Amino acid sequence: MNGTNTTVNQPEKKAKRGSFRVGALDVLILLLIVAAVAAFFLRGRIQRLFAEEGTSVVTYTFRVTDVEPVTAASMQQGVILYSEDGMPMGEVLVCTSESATDERALPNGQMVKVRNGLSLLSGTVTATGYEVDGFVYLNGGMLLVPGETVYVSTVDAFFALQITGVTVSGS
Repeated sequence: MNGTNTTVNQPEKKAKRGSFRVGALDVLILLLIVAAVAAFFLRGRIQRLFAEEGTSVVTYTFRVTDVEPVTAASMQQGVILYSEDGMPMGEVLVCTSESATDERALPNGQMVKVRNGLSLLSGTVTATGYEVDGFVYLNGGMLLVPGETVYVSTVDAFFALQITGVTVSGS
């Protein structure tokens, strides 16, 4: 050695902390996983999208509370019901009306039923529809669920129907 410092140039190695490289294959796999999860949760809607209109007979029962008697008169056999967006929801087969009552407390604490001047309607409607994964839909896509309230109209009036039962028969 002649007294000069010679250093050998070596490439510096930098520590790669937290670096992550995403390739096209990784993105494709991730998209497939997301699509599979979405398809699982939306399978009923996907099936309805590709299904033809149903030909099964759907019968559902309903209840309407606190209806003015004049309005109640427009809900009768043969009347066609329409959804809020104008889709037919079937024809009323049977509709009965009875006087609605309220419970009132007497001064002694006893509860009594008192007619309130309104009507209570109950009835049956028939329509066409289909069943997917145990859920019943009317043609046009409206889901019928017992216990749910749907808003319907006739030519003369609007009603808030509480669905009390749904059955599907034949095709």
